[in-house]
Amino acid sequence: MAQDGVFVEVQHPAPGVREIRLARPEKRNALNTSMLRQLDEALEVADDVRVVVLSAEGHVFSAGVDIQELHGDERDLVIDASVHDVARKIRALRVPTLAAIDRSCIGAANELVVACDGLVAVQGASLRLPALQMGLLYHPETMQQLQDRFGVSVTTRLVLLQQEVALKDIGAGVVMVDDGPDAARKRTLEIAAALAEAPVGLLVQYKRMLAGLASGESASEWEQRYVESFTSDARSAAIARAKDRTHRR
Repeated sequence: MAQDGVFVEVQHPAPGVREIRLARPEKRNALNTSMLRQLDEALEVADDVRVVVLSAEGHVFSAGVDIQELHGDERDLVIDASVHDVARKIRALRVPTLAAIDRSCIGAANELVVACDGLVAVQGASLRLPALQMGLLYHPETMQQLQDRFGVSVTTRLVLLQQEVALKDIGAGVVMVDDGPDAARKRTLEIAAALAEAPVGLLVQYKRMLAGLASGESASEWEQRYVESFTSDARSAAIARAKDRTHRR
């Protein structure tokens, strides 16, 4: 349990892994101004970090923006902008980011999850976007991110039809695990620890390449770096380790 006034905990469960954990379970991890500020600070990642994991305590990943901080007028644009800023910061990280979803993810919290490179969820995890109920037209950048990640059909179900969508029904792009206490977090940390053993330069290049190709970048722009990877120190070391493992069998 977090200390009073501390809504985000930072842990290092394995070498090279930085876990950023929402820690306001008594309020269903609702995003208030302090939590968003602490998230922003936690995303200042040192050079020795190779993977970032976003997780949460309690029975709900996050209930979205704290209703107690909303006014129902233009003043709400301030906290909405804070959510966008944190999401952009997650997307801008040079290293892979993973979100562990052990329960439901509601409202603005979806923007943080979608900003991550990979999602790991239990069978019972779901997404919900009560935009119509809140009298809100979601930010177009958020809509674009949702459609890019989940497709038009799922986004329509979430936003227009106001349907709760189980992550197991989304399919591609989500690693599913069996329900259990902290199951998604445990599996996410296992994946993160394995990724952290890879050369950080290669992780960064893969993240950049995937993002570039998704945005319409030509594959030919990566051909030279592909060729260069065959003569890199990381490649030589990896082949040497593989041969050593083979000899030990």
